Amino acid sequence: SIAIASDNRLGTQFNTIARNNIKVHQVGKKVFVGLPGLETDNQTLLAKIKFRMNMFRLREEREMPVKAVAAMLGNLLYEHRWGMFFVEPVVAGLDDDGKPYCVAFDSIGAGCAPDDFVVTGTAQDSLL
Repeated sequence: SIAIASDNRLGTQFNTIARNNIKVHQVGKKVFVGLPGLETDNQTLLAKIKFRMNMFRLREEREMPVKAVAAMLGNLLYEHRWGMFFVEPVVAGLDDDGKPYCVAFDSIGAGCAPDDFVVTGTAQDSLL
């Protein structure tokens, strides 16, 4: 099994704007994407992820596997490295064999896929 968690706070520094902001999105039957970072970039990146996944579904007539979602997201972030998105995404899900898979990216698409867990966002130093 696999778990992905986040807070629901939308804010800037010590100011809270909202407490119902969704940062974890289900993009496939077994795939979730967590998007900590600048909210406008989160919304843009999520729209691009959904678009590419829909194109894959139409072309291949199947769901995109979690490792393919991770590769696609890494490539998408790297394509925008000169005008990067201010996000540190996490992709988590179950692969085709039912084994958990998680990977975290920096803002230019460099991924880190350990065997146990990943942490991103402003509180990552506190959580390790």
